[in-house]
Amino acid sequence: MITSNYDCYLVDLDGTANVGDLPIPHAVTALNALGDRVVFVTNNASRSPETVAQRLTRIGYRTDPRHILTSAQLACQLLREELAPGTEVLVLGAPYLEELIRQSGFVTVRDETPVTGAVVQGHCDDTGWRELSSAARAIRQGARYFATNRDTSLPSERGLNVGNGAMVGAVEISTGVRATTAGKPSPRSMQQAAHLVGGQHALVIGDRLDTDIEGGVNAGYDTLCVLTGVITVPDICNAALSQRPTFVLPNLSFIAEILTVDTRLRLDTMPTSYSSSLVELEIDTQGKAIVHFPDHAATSRDKLAALIHQAWHNNHYVYTIVGATADDMKEIRTWKNL
Repeated sequence: MITSNYDCYLVDLDGTANVGDLPIPHAVTALNALGDRVVFVTNNASRSPETVAQRLTRIGYRTDPRHILTSAQLACQLLREELAPGTEVLVLGAPYLEELIRQSGFVTVRDETPVTGAVVQGHCDDTGWRELSSAARAIRQGARYFATNRDTSLPSERGLNVGNGAMVGAVEISTGVRATTAGKPSPRSMQQAAHLVGGQHALVIGDRLDTDIEGGVNAGYDTLCVLTGVITVPDICNAALSQRPTFVLPNLSFIAEILTVDTRLRLDTMPTSYSSSLVELEIDTQGKAIVHFPDHAATSRDKLAALIHQAWHNNHYVYTIVGATADDMKEIRTWKNL
């Protein structure tokens, strides 16, 4: 087991640990090495912790339902705080979400009625125009609106699918009412996950800035963004302050180094002299970043971190990144999603 300053690791699923039934390269070995302090935190509200744990163990992870937290569980916590017991709740989501809401003491329906008090929306493959319209009507009649998560895309083996956040957006645009979100990036999501293993000094690991990283920042934890999912290097270069990760890695094979060796890789405290020794960066007014790596002996991990650090201290928006030389371009091509 790796020794570090963190007492738990809060790990995203889709794009970080797995894509569907496939493990992300290097992730199984890296995360299993962290021992029993790993909690998987998913914004997918369609599967129970038992189902999630079964999928993860099938592809090699050592985990169990006690180390899984879903946005459906977080949504039910929120409902119990915000609604009176017995409130009628219109559920747009999977059977697991509906059953969990029912077990939490609420009456669930699939179409609005005159007494519908709340709408809860989570990802479900069967959600379509009729379901969204029923939700919109209930909200216009005064029902409270809750969403399990706001992920606009959902990774799959075939690429990025439409996520729950995009469907929530349709209802919000139609009604003018913004949903209260239960899952990431709410601080509750990360704090509850750390609580499952009694953790206080967590490292949040994920592939999305607007959910995983922002959720970790909101909770006051350090964060690690990996390039194995939806996010790109230009996305991180342009990240808002609330979505800037503490660390960035091409993949999780490098995680031992950032936990035990080189604190210079922390983007929030990286010395400018260090990043400038690894990366020479020019960004033109069109957002084209021209990059040169003068230190050929530096690792991809270090070069990536230095580039992002340099971009954060530049006033121009980054649209594309190109190498100044053929060797520089070869290095950039090793980073996913450029």
